[in-house]
Amino acid sequence: MKDLYEKFAYDYDEFGAIENYLGDEKSFFESLFKKHGVNTVLDCACGTGQHL
Repeated sequence: MKDLYEKFAYDYDEFGAIENYLGDEKSFFESLFKKHGVNTVLDCACGTGQHL
């Protein structure tokens, strides 16, 4: 039996590139990080890593 998480992660990635479905979220993070001088981010348990 296929691991449930493995199946869910595959389906999650089927949404496509982050630019295609998150709208202004990428711009928001870029602006926020630039404003505060953020160079690195720890992304813990946040889906399959597309934000990275």
